[in-house]
Amino acid sequence: MNDKTQMAKDILKRIEGLHSIAERVVKVSDPKNNETFEYLLNQLILMSEKLTCAVRGLGLNSQTKKQEEIMKTASDILEINVSKNDGELEICLPSLLPRKMPGKTKFITDPLKHKLKEAANETDLRIDGKAVICFVHVYRENMNSAHCYDYDNLETKNVIDAITLYCLKDDGPEYCEVHHKMQRGSTNKTIIYVTTEEQFFEQFGPR
Repeated sequence: MNDKTQMAKDILKRIEGLHSIAERVVKVSDPKNNETFEYLLNQLILMSEKLTCAVRGLGLNSQTKKQEEIMKTASDILEINVSKNDGELEICLPSLLPRKMPGKTKFITDPLKHKLKEAANETDLRIDGKAVICFVHVYRENMNSAHCYDYDNLETKNVIDAITLYCLKDDGPEYCEVHHKMQRGSTNKTIIYVTTEEQFFEQFGPR
């Protein structure tokens, strides 16, 4: 059995597992404040993200797709947007950041790195001086407050690492501060602002 066949079989197995979990999610009668629903939903998210990464891997292994092409397609489909205006970098991700769990950010961080690299080829993304990374977590207006997670439970490290690679000298406390804010909106998403310390406090107010 060659590698591509094995990888395809692994993808089929992941799809079966995903289908099984989705069926169990449907059977949960009352998802509100239901620990079983929360557990199954987290499993569904993790498995779907791993499935996507596995399919990307098959594309690379088959040598019909290049890494650059796959990540460009992924970043375009996910509608990741990177822009810089008046020294402030704005990154828009189409979803909320996942809760901390190994392997849950590769789905979004790989396309994010591609989009940052693409933007860096056209615009200088570097922030001079001490920088501030501000995560704005936008939750749907009708979303239960119980599902608005504590900031320290969200997986931000790999996202910060990707941003640092193209925008910052370092992400240590001497060079960077990290802030979080929560908003309500029409859809779930994450907006990340990267700017100088001076600009941040001019925009968002004093410490």
